[in-house]
Amino acid sequence: MGRRIPSIAIACALLCTPKGAAALEPLTRYLEAGRSHAAEAREAAATVAARQADTRAERAGLFPALEASAGYTRNQYDIVARIPNAAGGFDEATFTPRNQLDASVTLTVPLLDLGAIRRTQSARATLQAAARDRSVALVDLDDRIVAAYTNLIAYEALSRSAEGGLDAARANLEVVRARESGGLASDLDVRRATAQVAAAEQTIAEAALRKRSAARELEAITGIAVSDPIPAPPADLRAEAALPTWLDGLEGTDEVASARTKIRVAEANLRARRSVFLPLLSARATERLTNAAGFGEPAQWAVGVTLTARFDVQAIHRARAERANVMASEARYDLAKRSKRLEIEDAHDRVESLRVRAVAAAAEADANRAALAVAQARYEGGTATQLEVVQALRDGFVAEAGRIQATSELSYARAQLRLAAGRAVEDLR
Repeated sequence: MGRRIPSIAIACALLCTPKGAAALEPLTRYLEAGRSHAAEAREAAATVAARQADTRAERAGLFPALEASAGYTRNQYDIVARIPNAAGGFDEATFTPRNQLDASVTLTVPLLDLGAIRRTQSARATLQAAARDRSVALVDLDDRIVAAYTNLIAYEALSRSAEGGLDAARANLEVVRARESGGLASDLDVRRATAQVAAAEQTIAEAALRKRSAARELEAITGIAVSDPIPAPPADLRAEAALPTWLDGLEGTDEVASARTKIRVAEANLRARRSVFLPLLSARATERLTNAAGFGEPAQWAVGVTLTARFDVQAIHRARAERANVMASEARYDLAKRSKRLEIEDAHDRVESLRVRAVAAAAEADANRAALAVAQARYEGGTATQLEVVQALRDGFVAEAGRIQATSELSYARAQLRLAAGRAVEDLR
């Protein structure tokens, strides 16, 4: 059944042992640990960090850039020019020295770069979407933790019930054997009582297996070891608040907010695509040093302003594709709102349905407990058959299993309702 509490088709004993001191960590502690330990949480956090770095990189394009370069060239010959001067001598100028050195420093300052501004806005929107996606991933992780935690408590309760049922089945077997030795019971009665003991032992083994599986999953996700004793499932049978109170915060839930953020991402990407047609205005200053200046200066600077514009047909089609992405994001946002509303409504109805079922299961368990006591008393008094006792034990096992399953599923459904509505999950103990 996936994350839902598995169907309890095995028999369990009628009586649970009293609830002892709870050593298991509270659910909230496991939820906190899962958000830092689980691989899914760490992956989502790393994705957000990557988007933060992308945003800073795009914003850095708006800042001045400094570029420096230097070079050395070994030439085969010197190239030197000699020109007569007015004094009757010669002026020499080296155009290509044998050991040529060149260096330059260039400072570029963007004066108006609307494209970089829009790319920065797009990166910032993508960062916000990544943060929302992380929140959605954490909600899904919380759901898995709650499911494992609830399963652990449920199967611990089954195990305790089975142990009590095994004691009852063994005591019944002793009574049957005593009656057989006195000629008051048949060999078939002994076989039936023995089979009941075996069924209780099978229940214990099955519950222990399920409990270990839930404990392993809980430890793997959260990194916190599971320690005994484990508390019994909570018997919280109260009704939840009316449905409208759960729908009030629909727009603020992580899934809907994430879809809304993705619309802004698509719109920012569209503006970034269109910015390719906007002009770029920048200033540039360069200082050049060389020992091959000829008749010029060995050090000279230059400054200038550049205006660049571009027309690209390919960019037009890409902008149209981004426009279609905006429309798709708007549709996904409407879908997210519809899905979230249905999820909350279904979760609320499920809580109420399971609450009614839990009340009925508790009443059924009480009735079967009383029926078992009557059957045992009648059998010991010789007014009932062993088959009636075995049937009462079996009915009690099934009723107690149903009670445990109903209360466990109710606890999980309450947690799912809070996760769906974007609210904090309460402790299940």
